[in-house]
Amino acid sequence: MTEASVSGVMRKLGAQPSGELKRVVKRALGTLRQHQEHKRRSELEQIIAHAFVSAAVEGNIERLQQLVDLCKLHAKTLQPPKGAKRYPVPWHYYVGLAACMYLVKGIVPTKKEVKDAAIEHRAAEQAMRDIEEGRRASGPIDLGPYIKSLKSEPEPKWNRIFSDLSLGGLPSAPNSGVPPR
Repeated sequence: MTEASVSGVMRKLGAQPSGELKRVVKRALGTLRQHQEHKRRSELEQIIAHAFVSAAVEGNIERLQQLVDLCKLHAKTLQPPKGAKRYPVPWHYYVGLAACMYLVKGIVPTKKEVKDAAIEHRAAEQAMRDIEEGRRASGPIDLGPYIKSLKSEPEPKWNRIFSDLSLGGLPSAPNSGVPPR
């Protein structure tokens, strides 16, 4: 998703993006890109693969062992914390997704609307994961139990998440129906 694609979608919906909306979307997308950069990159995989092959060709067993240790350490960091039900995707992702869904429609949401949408997105993803992993039969999904479970967990630091995503300026309450300038 790019700033241009957001503007394109808004034009298709018949909405004219305001300057403020463009700035919020640009900041939110930039922050989401930064978080995404920490994910696995194909260039890094190629470098590690090259290092393995080079060490194997050279017969450098010590270097191979170091690379294996590095991969074990990486795999360990991706495992769920002990006692965690699932290894969750950071709440930043769901908040950013929820905010963008409103913003591409030309709607400036309240923080409560974004929180509720983020919880709903995460609940839907957990339900789909349960189906994929065989913990639940496929068919109609009632998100109520998933949402209730998420709300019973320790509450995310919403203010911090909104701040990290440059969404701290979203209104806390509805704005009496007056569209932003």
